[in-house]
Amino acid sequence: MEESAMESDSVEMSAEISASRLAEVWDTVTAALVSPGCSDSEQSLSDSLAVLCDQGLGQLLGGWLLETLQMRLSSSVVPEFWSGLKQPENEREERGRAWVLLTTFRTLLERLEPFLVGLERLGTLQDRGHAGLCGPGPRGLQERAFTIIRALLLFSPSPVLQERVLEFYSRTFSVYIHQEGEVEDGAEVTDGVCPGCRVPTQSCWCQEALKQLQELSYILSKLQLLEWVSSEAVTSILHKLIEQRMEQHCRGEYERSFLLEFQEWLELVLGWLSKVFASEADGDAPAPAPITPTTPITPITPMTPITPMTPSSMQVGQSSSGS
Repeated sequence: MEESAMESDSVEMSAEISASRLAEVWDTVTAALVSPGCSDSEQSLSDSLAVLCDQGLGQLLGGWLLETLQMRLSSSVVPEFWSGLKQPENEREERGRAWVLLTTFRTLLERLEPFLVGLERLGTLQDRGHAGLCGPGPRGLQERAFTIIRALLLFSPSPVLQERVLEFYSRTFSVYIHQEGEVEDGAEVTDGVCPGCRVPTQSCWCQEALKQLQELSYILSKLQLLEWVSSEAVTSILHKLIEQRMEQHCRGEYERSFLLEFQEWLELVLGWLSKVFASEADGDAPAPAPITPTTPITPITPMTPITPMTPSSMQVGQSSSGS
């Protein structure tokens, strides 16, 4: 009886050690996947991953990352995004509103990038079959992540997003047309006022606006939000531009053709569209636009670090029952 009791105690102690070890290994792997600058070496990650796979837990990593992403989006990232976009003290000047728009998307990318990088890294390991891992690979995992991001971020968007995007794109079109040496239809030419950004020439922010456009397009492309965020505003702008063009250049004129002029104008429009819909694949990440807001900006509180969580299925009792 005593020997049996001692053996039982030994098994329980072994199980406790095993559970503790698995939790430690899980934390090592998840921290390496989603924590930038994690100090664990590749060998340490590889060894820890092998332990998880031996216990049948490696296949849980993708689901854990996606679930953690969803929780983080719901609890903090999405509320922070809309709160940042609605900063009231920056509504007095268009330049300040453009700054808020870009900064809000910069912060969104900063919050989500650790998850996207972690999913890509995990997917690459899956493709290699590392330690017996299998799964949809980096593309499949990231596509699921982008679907979650769009669903939670844009499920019921505030009108302020389209208002800001429409205003910003309209301004960048004016700037682009001016940079190409053309005068925008309907624009009044006033001495001392920049035809592009419509502010006194000494305060011109045309170059800044174009750099902001480049960076915003890159961020939206990287998060696969470009079509979802931009299409409505671009369609509205194009409808308005074509209507203005026809009204001011063609109405009442029946003696000559406007097709050649219209084609040249369309080429300018397409040049601007190529900047709006520039994709991540078109080049490296642009340098952040040097923006000097003209009104105070409410600082964004840094996000708390991602805390690795041990799934309930890692409990030794459940693991042993499934084996």
